[in-house]
Amino acid sequence: MPKIFSLQEDTFGRDILNRLLIDLSWASSVLEGNTYSRLDTERLIKFGQAAEGKDAMETQMILITNLPLNIWCLIPSTLALTRKLLLFCMPFFPMG
Repeated sequence: MPKIFSLQEDTFGRDILNRLLIDLSWASSVLEGNTYSRLDTERLIKFGQAAEGKDAMETQMILITNLPLNIWCLIPSTLALTRKLLLFCMPFFPMG
């Protein structure tokens, strides 16, 4: 059976997934009171460039939120999302 959606670095599917992860990280952090813009969030995630004039806590919030999202989206389809994996990822989510 041919692959319809590939997550390799040079594919359209990977590009869509990267944009989704940036949007989810940005939206989640805004709900927590973060003042990063969508563009600043993209620069931080793609290039590691923190926005000028922003608090280090805001930068950390975005990076911490992005980590478990990447883990969940990039695990192989043969690996089940188990209770053990969820418990591993929980400390990475900020608790407000």
